[in-house]
Amino acid sequence: MRTCEIAMGGGRVKPLNAENALRRAWAEALGDVAACDGDFFAHGGDSLRALAVSASVLRQLGVTLDPRWLYDVPRFADALADLQARAGQKSGGAVGEIAAGPREGDHPLSFQQEGLLAWGDRFGERHHHRLAYAVAVPAGTLDGGRLRAAVALAGRRHPALRTTVYDGRQHVDDRRLELHTISSTSSAQLDAARAWCAQGFANGGPLASAALIGGAEEDVVVLAAHQLVMDPWSWGLFLREVSARYSAPDAPADNADGRVPAYSDYARWQRRYLTGAVYAEHLEFWRTVAAGFPAEGVPLPGSTVGAAPAGPAARLPVAVPAALVTDLQALGRRRDASLFHVLLALFHAAVAAWAGVPEVVVGSATANRTVPGTDQTVGFFVNGRFTRAEPARHATLADLIAGVRDGWRAGDAHQELHLEKTVFDLGVPDLVNVKFSLDSIPTLDPLPELGGRRLRPVRLAEAATARRHLAVSLSRAGGGLAGGLIYRTDLLTTGDAAALLERFHQVMCRAVTEWEGR
Repeated sequence: MRTCEIAMGGGRVKPLNAENALRRAWAEALGDVAACDGDFFAHGGDSLRALAVSASVLRQLGVTLDPRWLYDVPRFADALADLQARAGQKSGGAVGEIAAGPREGDHPLSFQQEGLLAWGDRFGERHHHRLAYAVAVPAGTLDGGRLRAAVALAGRRHPALRTTVYDGRQHVDDRRLELHTISSTSSAQLDAARAWCAQGFANGGPLASAALIGGAEEDVVVLAAHQLVMDPWSWGLFLREVSARYSAPDAPADNADGRVPAYSDYARWQRRYLTGAVYAEHLEFWRTVAAGFPAEGVPLPGSTVGAAPAGPAARLPVAVPAALVTDLQALGRRRDASLFHVLLALFHAAVAAWAGVPEVVVGSATANRTVPGTDQTVGFFVNGRFTRAEPARHATLADLIAGVRDGWRAGDAHQELHLEKTVFDLGVPDLVNVKFSLDSIPTLDPLPELGGRRLRPVRLAEAATARRHLAVSLSRAGGGLAGGLIYRTDLLTTGDAAALLERFHQVMCRAVTEWEGR
């Protein structure tokens, strides 16, 4: 088999041509050695990894590619031919470039921040948007002073980590991102991490802070951040930045070359670009998708009409065995669909059957880093969008998969409009009460090394409250999938939630059996 033989370590050399650039981009997105003689999606690619390929090509060649580019040319040979034909093109696509502005001082809110704050006005104190990320290394691996300097340098490079939000603006201070040091016994280490993350942010202080929690067996590095300034992709960028600065503390700290936008630059770009006719076109697309669907979202078992915008939550584990995942991927390849498209469609079918409704709207997360340069920027980019399906109208589950695939791809051109702002502007803030996500974050796969040791992810406490009535989130675990279903306990029982998971498993198995019997 022909392979992408591209070095993934620090000794990479700049590609000399489009083929080398594309091989490197595929290798970065799919793994150290990724097959280059087949279909991108057949080798585990998805929308996030396709976005990573487009971003990598831009960085290497200066060629701007639509984030949906690989959907049109998924095979390496076809993608290469198309890229070579674009060899003379440089950045400057339809969405335009982000202009660099002042990194400190007052800046406008992004639409993501504006939408989240609008939700916060509805929640009051019932839901907190505090994110807690953690990784571990064996005790004694890290030099505390060196780590403290690396964290400070990461904060210098990424102004979002030094941001506060008040009076409808975001403000970036010229201050140091501190690393707090906490000692703990191994048995109480995670409790100490949770307690530290639960503390409120200091009045007037930035909405992100870091800590090193020492233990007898492992040291845990924790970042507590408000969702207004952070998302999972950004956590991966932060870890990579800290790893690089820890390894090379004398490297330049500032963004001297100006190629990595600050999050405030992105917010200004939104205010300039997503206005007038452009904004109206995006909003009209989502208005058409939502037209006629119940404003309170999918009617679930029991009454959810008039439900509070947030409530107490619990979690059930979800696991999809490797053999079933392999079969679902094969089914997807036959329908020109990624594993995400397959699972999203089958989740539509499962929710419809479980809730006894003919039609379902499901929200899903998307990285929303389509503007050149934002793949390297720390900030609140992650977005949501929704798909709508009527499973009974499709003769087979394979046909449903194709329909949901097409619906998702149609939304690609309109993903810049943030979900929370969209539903508020449409007058249906409760429309998306059901969510499904297949998490695939390129910046976290794999985790970097710190102090010569590979970081290990640490799971902290689940949120005690939830906005969505139910949300399933899966990620790859070996050859299978693992994750959880978070559900509102004021609206659904544990039995209700377990019944949905059982229905989802049945639908996945039926899809495979149905296809094999054709």
